[in-house]
Amino acid sequence: MGGGWVAGSTADVEPYAKILAAEGYTVVAVDYALAPAARYPLPLRQVGAALSWLTEHADEVHVDIDRLVLAGDSAGAQISAQLAIAITDPSYAARIGVEPTVAAHQLRGVISHCGPQLPELLEDAHGVEGWFIRTIGRAYFATSSFDEPHVHDASVAAQVGPSYPPTLVTGGNADPLTPQGKAFAERLTAAGVDVTTMFWPDDYTPALQHEFQFDLRLEAAQETLAATRAFLARVMR
Repeated sequence: MGGGWVAGSTADVEPYAKILAAEGYTVVAVDYALAPAARYPLPLRQVGAALSWLTEHADEVHVDIDRLVLAGDSAGAQISAQLAIAITDPSYAARIGVEPTVAAHQLRGVISHCGPQLPELLEDAHGVEGWFIRTIGRAYFATSSFDEPHVHDASVAAQVGPSYPPTLVTGGNADPLTPQGKAFAERLTAAGVDVTTMFWPDDYTPALQHEFQFDLRLEAAQETLAATRAFLARVMR
């Protein structure tokens, strides 16, 4: 789920989850405790705990625990993508203090819809946007500056390596987070990771705002859903 780590619930993504579930996938939406009451890296540990629970109850909830895809949008995309690094890179997991609860071979892919994967790109944001970003940063990371070691650790695009799983990255042309998605995709490609991207030209109309993929009246949203389906079919087979 999205909400900048400070808002949102699984109810927000329920319609999208049902669409994917209708394709035959078992879709599990995970709530995590919200900032500022819960701060980084607690949500990572909570999603990890959910994976542990799924492992213990796999038959009961019809989950193939050896074919997992971590997916999310906005803040949920960042959490999912960062947890994927911890799962596939033991040294990184130890550095951030998050113990993986599944093995790297169980993770088949990552889906990142409009995620903040390189937060330091927003360090110089001004006006209302800058105020909002720094407020979010203070709530989740307990700092209003993105130039802190633990924030750099949470910068997914700066941490990915060749062991990272196949990834789908999307972003709208009018979404201020899309430059982070593009940087994420570029770093994955440089690391030799299998990457699928869905971006649009700057002059594309209608302008695609943050989380446009949920508005299925839009042609671009339908294209993104089709790409999501195709990605899942490929990495899950």
